[in-house]
Amino acid sequence: RLVLWTVCTFLVFPTTLCFLSESRKRPFHLYILYNHLFHLISMATSSSSPPATKERERLELEDFETAAGTDFDPVDWLNARLARSNVAFANLDQHFSSLAMRCQLLSQDASEGIEAASSQLVVQLSSTALELDRMREQALSGRRRLGSVLDDLRDADNKKQSGLSALTDMEAVKNKVETARNALREVGSWERKVRECEQLVHGGRLVQALEQLVSLRGAVNAFKMLPEYSKKEAQLQQLEEHLMSTTRRKAKQAMDRNIPADLVACTEVFYEVFGPSKGSEESEGVAKAFMVDGARKAWEAQDPGSDGSAVALAGALSSSLQAIAQTFRERWTILQALDEACSKHTKGTAAGVNNESVVATSVRAALILVASKLDEVLVRTTGIEGHSERAGALLEEYLEGFAALASCPPMGEKEELWHQCCKECLDKPGEVLPWSLVRDVVKYMVLQPMEADVSSLLANVRAPNKASEAVLAAESSAKKLTQTYPAIWARHVEERNIAVLAPAWLAGIDAASATYWKEWTRLVSTFENTLNARADSQQGAFDGGLLSECIQLHSLLHDTISKQFSASQVQALQLAMKMNGATKTPLGLAIRQKMQVGEQWYQRLGAPSEEGLKAASALLSATLSTQSATTSSSSFVPGPKQAARALPSSASVLHKVEAQAKELVIACCLRPVSATLQDYGAERREWVAEGIVSPFMSGGNPMSCITSIGEHLFAVMPQLERPHDGSSEEVQWLPAILEAVVEQVLDHVLKIRRLTALGTQQLVTDLEYLHKICTALGSSDGAEQSAASKRLSEALEVVRFLFQQQQRQAEAAAKGEAFAEEPRGQPTNNNASEKRLEKTLRIAMGLPLASA
Repeated sequence: RLVLWTVCTFLVFPTTLCFLSESRKRPFHLYILYNHLFHLISMATSSSSPPATKERERLELEDFETAAGTDFDPVDWLNARLARSNVAFANLDQHFSSLAMRCQLLSQDASEGIEAASSQLVVQLSSTALELDRMREQALSGRRRLGSVLDDLRDADNKKQSGLSALTDMEAVKNKVETARNALREVGSWERKVRECEQLVHGGRLVQALEQLVSLRGAVNAFKMLPEYSKKEAQLQQLEEHLMSTTRRKAKQAMDRNIPADLVACTEVFYEVFGPSKGSEESEGVAKAFMVDGARKAWEAQDPGSDGSAVALAGALSSSLQAIAQTFRERWTILQALDEACSKHTKGTAAGVNNESVVATSVRAALILVASKLDEVLVRTTGIEGHSERAGALLEEYLEGFAALASCPPMGEKEELWHQCCKECLDKPGEVLPWSLVRDVVKYMVLQPMEADVSSLLANVRAPNKASEAVLAAESSAKKLTQTYPAIWARHVEERNIAVLAPAWLAGIDAASATYWKEWTRLVSTFENTLNARADSQQGAFDGGLLSECIQLHSLLHDTISKQFSASQVQALQLAMKMNGATKTPLGLAIRQKMQVGEQWYQRLGAPSEEGLKAASALLSATLSTQSATTSSSSFVPGPKQAARALPSSASVLHKVEAQAKELVIACCLRPVSATLQDYGAERREWVAEGIVSPFMSGGNPMSCITSIGEHLFAVMPQLERPHDGSSEEVQWLPAILEAVVEQVLDHVLKIRRLTALGTQQLVTDLEYLHKICTALGSSDGAEQSAASKRLSEALEVVRFLFQQQQRQAEAAAKGEAFAEEPRGQPTNNNASEKRLEKTLRIAMGLPLASA
């Protein structure tokens, strides 16, 4: 029993369930076989277990449902079923038999349901096919009907198009009929309207005539279809030209008679006929012509012709400016009315329309005429004398004339009107103030006094005095130049009311000072001549007195004059800023307007130079931008960096003169050295001496000419080391002198033609002695190794290396062996001078040049 139950439990029954889960097409007789088998098992076994939990008699498909996403597992399903039914072990066979029977019944029910549904579906398929055929026939019938409807719509559209064309033709015919009707109606009234318009024009009723002309312009369109159209158009054009000529004549009469209402009416006609741009030009042209005509008559009444004298030109200029001012005072009311009328029409128009005030443009036109007349005479009479007096007289007339004109109403109340009068543009011809006059003013009233004062100062510098006397005279003149004259020159410009020319004034001071400092080279040349004369007479002996005078000259330039020049830079910039911010006169505003037209004014003025004007103008602009808003121009003090940019040409020349004075001191100290080394590089016996070479690199004593150099340098030191007050940078003389001494010694070494081993050893001894001197004197202040010491170190490195190769070459020759030069380490400074020294010494020592 146990064996039979085990086989059925673990083999037969799970196999049956697997068959149920895998396919529903398994033969049902297998289920019947298993059922009989379970029945035999249940009869062969007995059970004493308690009854199982009562279950439903039939299974349903819901009993085999699983969670979503999981597959059906018969083992899990059976275990869950047994756990839920709580069947005793003894009744397990009976329960399995019952469960198998219920599974079979469920399968039979499902199969019967499927067969019934299939039969019903087959029955319904025939009726569905019939319905589909019927729907297809109806769709084809609808398509045929839709095609016929579209054909009907196409026919209707064609008929509509033909109807619209007919309506369009009817509308064109209607328009032609109406045009013809209007033309027939206007034929009788055209001549009447033309006569009325002509009568209005002759009667001076320009506004009414303009309205009639506009009406005629609309009526002429009615004649487009008639042959008379061209005739009517020409008649209308002639009538319009007659109206414009009458309007211009009426406007001129209104200006002559000072009638604002008539001029405003003419302005209305101009704008209505020509539009904003041309109308503004016509309206302004009337005012310009009147002002220009008055200025021309005044100039011609005093026409100087070819007389370019100050009196003739000043009279003509004064008469013209007075006429302009008088005309403006008498006509400013009508000009203002014209300006308001033009502003009403040009307000909100395009940018191409001139929106400037008519008052300003008319006055500017008159001033441009006078300036052109004056410029012609100035250019034609450039070769006459008295330029300074003429420039002064013309300047006074412009000052008075512009002041009178700027004070006239309404220009006195509106400062911007005078700005517009003086405005000059690159794209518009004409100058309110001629550049030829501005150049003469700068040249003869700003620069000429500076040049005269500088010439008087240079007389002391150029005088053939002794060196000591020349220094005292030059110091006195330099003090006047740097401390006294800038204030005098500034006061002279301010008294002439041309302080606005501050850039030209500052550039003029720079040019005059540069001319002065260039003459100081004569003073340096005086010392050089004295040095050369004494050197020839004393055969190169040291002159302590002359050295003191040279040092005094350099101290004057480096300490005293340098300090004075820095103060003069501050003073000049401060005075220029004060002049630039002074009270602006009408003439000053006109000049300032000319100097704001790009960079062209540098070239047009050109005095003292374009570069000087550009530098001075840039410095004033930069200084003005950094000036505090609460600081006035009169109390402004420029900073050191700003002041250092002033007078650039003078600073450059003064620096060169100081450098020449420094070279003079060095030359005075080197004169004995040059005399001592005169025969150092010649064919001296020391260079070609033969003998036993010392085992050391150097041996013996340095030559007397070399030791005398050291003695001379130690003797000069007390004169060079002077007390310093700390006001300027202290000059270190010894480094420059030592460097010059080393260069002279090496230049003489390059003159050596032959060197034996003993001579090379002597050369090393001399250079080592000089190196010790340079190290002792050049490093006395605790600084790093001087340039002279470095230069000697490089030269000693070359000579020592070549000395070793010379000895090795001699030893190889004594042994009969080939000489091979040792490789040299990396040179300290492989520059051109070191290469030249090495090449010269190799030739003198007989060493090959291949590795040089």
